Amino acid sequence: MLFRSERAVAENDLAIVSIFVNPLQFAAGEDFSHYPRQLEQDCQLCEELGVKIIFAPSAQEMGAVESATTLVVPPPNMMSVLCAPFRPGHFAGVATIVTKLLNAVSPTVSYFGEKDGQQLAIIRRLVVDLQINVEIQGCPTVREASGLACSSRNQYLSAE
Repeated sequence: MLFRSERAVAENDLAIVSIFVNPLQFAAGEDFSHYPRQLEQDCQLCEELGVKIIFAPSAQEMGAVESATTLVVPPPNMMSVLCAPFRPGHFAGVATIVTKLLNAVSPTVSYFGEKDGQQLAIIRRLVVDLQINVEIQGCPTVREASGLACSSRNQYLSAE
């Protein structure tokens, strides 16, 4: 988040950061209920970087609590490769919430990490296919001193 936020602040007159843990992208048995949430710390970091607006909606506000939620379905040819076959529903959940966030905020430019290349490719494709007027910018993967890609889930790991 930091690198994308820093870049957004540096490249734009106004930077809005969305913070949302998306229940639609977690399959049954995955770690949604235990997923790290540090809203106060994230907001503090954003403020220190010069972010003016933080958009942190609830799952209810995003319409992401009902099993009847209308899903944005990524292109089928992108769902048969890489990790998509092993993560059923994940990318539909990502595409749905990213579409909702982009429509709610209407940014000119939106920044996404390159750490998940398949997700970034799907987002780039969906803004073209759905004619969402936003430029998608990929941001290089930010790494820990050890070389491990930064991730909220890193707190699950031991030093070993």
